[in-house]
Amino acid sequence: MANPAETRQSSPSSTAHQLRSLLVRLAADPGDSYAKEQPAAGLLSALVREIDEVILPREILLLSDGRIVATVIASNRRLVDLRISDVSMPPIEGSPDDVARSYAQAISAIQERAGSVTLQRGGRAAQSTTSSSACSAQRLSDIAQTLGQQNLIEKFLNLSQAQALGWVWHQTAQAGQRQGGAEEVVSALERLGVLRSEIQSSKRVSRQLDHAKPSCTALFLAPDMMAIIATDHEDTLMMAIPQDKVLSVMSGWEACCK
Repeated sequence: MANPAETRQSSPSSTAHQLRSLLVRLAADPGDSYAKEQPAAGLLSALVREIDEVILPREILLLSDGRIVATVIASNRRLVDLRISDVSMPPIEGSPDDVARSYAQAISAIQERAGSVTLQRGGRAAQSTTSSSACSAQRLSDIAQTLGQQNLIEKFLNLSQAQALGWVWHQTAQAGQRQGGAEEVVSALERLGVLRSEIQSSKRVSRQLDHAKPSCTALFLAPDMMAIIATDHEDTLMMAIPQDKVLSVMSGWEACCK
């Protein structure tokens, strides 16, 4: 028996409306397609909605100042190809989340470079269009939300870096690690990170709760020096801060979370 929580409920009228909308899209000529400018925060969400309604292979165009900057090929509610300046992205290795993250990051980078972007439905794509790295609309949506969460750590680092004696940013497994500041301070933070990982590994529940929501704590690292540990999803930022700067830095974290 299906799990009720996993069953999508829809009324007959809602289903009929969705079907009519889908048929209109499939029958539309490229010349009849709409064009709508998307704000930076909404481009990925709008693109996900388009992909989620595509069954037969179709192009979705990303334009800036009337010029095509990228073309998404969607089919069967999946992103199957992303072409930037007419060049397809190379095959993406890794898990489905890795594939979705690579697409989401590439689309976000296009938005950052181009500024205002217009999303436009294109024509039908060639039936032969395939990709070794397809990504479902749902997974792309999930990863897009994760990218937004990760920006919190970067915002906090940018705000607090001037007050830090050293810092270490453990990013997602794919992105690796970044660091800065005095070498001996960075080494002390790395040792703290190893100890923290060992403690979390022995307490699975605590580790899961750690990533449930953004958090920020302060620990003594050395005389007159505190370690600030900020976490969000898979990212962890550790900063060494003079003790008299801790309240200011923690206030910055609260401001970033608003």
